[in-house]
Amino acid sequence: MHYEHLVQINDPNDLEIEPLTREQLWLGLVARAERPQYFLIGMDECRIVERTADTLRREMRFGSTQVRDRVTYEPQVQVCFDVEPTVEVTVRA
Repeated sequence: MHYEHLVQINDPNDLEIEPLTREQLWLGLVARAERPQYFLIGMDECRIVERTADTLRREMRFGSTQVRDRVTYEPQVQVCFDVEPTVEVTVRA
């Protein structure tokens, strides 16, 4: 499954909000990747298990659910989050 999320930044019709610079926006995207616990409700823990110049591999825990993903940076352009498939067992009484 492929999911793309686009968010409009700097709405020219909303003069009450000061526009973000490209650098400010980029720093926010990096912060979202590096410290997701400030952005994702219900996250108990996030560990960065591998880091390269342009990627991160993370393990995140939400209660008993563990999620692994890879974050790829294209500096000043985009951040891509690729989530590994997770096997969830649902027990119904």
